[in-house]
Amino acid sequence: MKIVLVEFPWQAKKIFEEKNFQNYIIVSTDPEASYILKKNNLRYFEAEGFCDHKILWGKYKQITENSLNIVKILDKYLWRFDKRFRDLKWNFFDDLHFIFKISYEQIYYYIELILQLVEKFNPSEFTIADTENIKFDKNLLIDINISLFKFLLTNLKITEKKIEIKYMKPSNKIIVKKFSKNLIKNKLKNFYYKLNFYYNYFVTKPKYFAVNCYEIKMFKKLYSRESNKYICYNYENISYDNAKGKWKYFEDFWNELNEDLDFKELTNYKKVNYGKVFFYFISQLSKNFGNFIKEYNNAKKIIYKIKPKCLIFQSMTCLHSPNIIFKKVCKDLKLPYVTWVHGGYDGFSLPGYDVTDYRFCQNHISYGVHLSETIKDKRCILNKLNMQKNQKIYPIGSLIFDYNYIKKKKLKKILRKNNKFNILYAVGCLECRNQFYFGYNRKNIFSMEWELQYQVIKLLQKYQHKYNIIVKDYPQGYPMGRSLWKSVLCDLDANNITYISNQFTFSSLLKISDLNLFPCISTPLFESLYFNADIFFIENEDQIDLNVYKNKLKNELFYFNNVTEYINELDKYLDQGIFYKRKKENSKNYFINMKHFQKRDILLSQALAQISKV
Repeated sequence: MKIVLVEFPWQAKKIFEEKNFQNYIIVSTDPEASYILKKNNLRYFEAEGFCDHKILWGKYKQITENSLNIVKILDKYLWRFDKRFRDLKWNFFDDLHFIFKISYEQIYYYIELILQLVEKFNPSEFTIADTENIKFDKNLLIDINISLFKFLLTNLKITEKKIEIKYMKPSNKIIVKKFSKNLIKNKLKNFYYKLNFYYNYFVTKPKYFAVNCYEIKMFKKLYSRESNKYICYNYENISYDNAKGKWKYFEDFWNELNEDLDFKELTNYKKVNYGKVFFYFISQLSKNFGNFIKEYNNAKKIIYKIKPKCLIFQSMTCLHSPNIIFKKVCKDLKLPYVTWVHGGYDGFSLPGYDVTDYRFCQNHISYGVHLSETIKDKRCILNKLNMQKNQKIYPIGSLIFDYNYIKKKKLKKILRKNNKFNILYAVGCLECRNQFYFGYNRKNIFSMEWELQYQVIKLLQKYQHKYNIIVKDYPQGYPMGRSLWKSVLCDLDANNITYISNQFTFSSLLKISDLNLFPCISTPLFESLYFNADIFFIENEDQIDLNVYKNKLKNELFYFNNVTEYINELDKYLDQGIFYKRKKENSKNYFINMKHFQKRDILLSQALAQISKV
């Protein structure tokens, strides 16, 4: 038996065009590749067909503990070799756990897939994409253009199996750029934020210090009288991808680390060794060790001068380096701090930052009271991870949503002027290749639920002449999605459906929409509650309790946990054509604290005063 692992769309196209894989087991790990295989009637499997989500989710605590133990070992050796971190008692790698978590869990998932395929099919051959070796992007995440299977299969040690590895080469060099924004524009913006900070640093006497918190940035615009109480630090001085030089202890560090039995055990999973991925990671990261120490000392001087009562973060993740630098300063100076929840979630898995924001911080500003109830529930993932105690939630709302709702922005002509209703479908769930991580307790999360979204678009095509329909995606999250959804719309002859990528914001489109559709509970769904348009969403998180919605939000939202029911009820709604059926007063208060709209300043002042007393 022969298996071809499809990580890239070009592989799927090649399989169809060359017709050399009729007798192969085809396994796709990419939504766009899956769609190409599906539309050309090629038999294939999604990775989830072999990686049982329930089994893996049952191991989530153990998987998390593994990555936490890895960074603990790394810190032990960092302290041994670098006196600067030891003297500061800085568990530096622990602070960077979030990016370790992502790479570790992606690798874990792929190893599980490989070994399940070996056990089920006893293959004589794997065919994989031939790309560059392991490398990392500007956030120190595994680059989306490399084949992770190539790295893993070369380290596969199953002595009783003789498995041949063959390679597929792309016809042309294909590179997908994850960060589409102009580099010069980003540098200018960073420079502007720096100038703005130092101007306020010298001329104002703020009470509170915000680190990359765009909620506070919008607060200052909406509540100008309170503006001088806050200072915003939004710029970045550390660049992972442009760092030069070499950490002088790197070879000795790596050699001793490689002899550590615990490290060896933690970086071997079912006879596959992936420890070397951390070699490349640490090699790149360590070039910036000196910059981190320098920025820590600068941050400490800044805080000494300002003497803020409290610091406000947007997140605890290390994707923005000042987060971990100022958190360390807070810890050393015993200053209280709070995070402003990065998005709107009501599932028990608190996807994304569950192991970061709630591990490193116990004070959280949320959009609504929903988060308080979620965290207290015994089914919440924080309970499983032993992080549930002493978490404090302050329901204030979102100043970003308030600002987007209030500001007047004229849209260019994106829809024909007519008397038809406007329907907005926010496609989502898509994450970058090689950067999957656990946290979402959804059955089809690895395939990014692309088939559900395909079914919705297929239904919308049926009504493309009856309504003005917009399909909006998020290219900054999944840059490959643009070609996927464009292809779907083209193949379905959905010429009357308007596709929007980064031409307009979701916020601006909400102002013209009469019906909002979502493939899951997400931050955009929370923002749509500012408007009167009906909302359809589906949430198939395994443990979510829809009775919460049935009891508290009865007759306010159209919510489902079954795909067939979701599609059928949406079809009936569109066929009937009666819009604005449901008021959402309870939903608005529950999720976004709408009853305190334009009174966020009072709530924020009360919350920060309470946090500052601790």
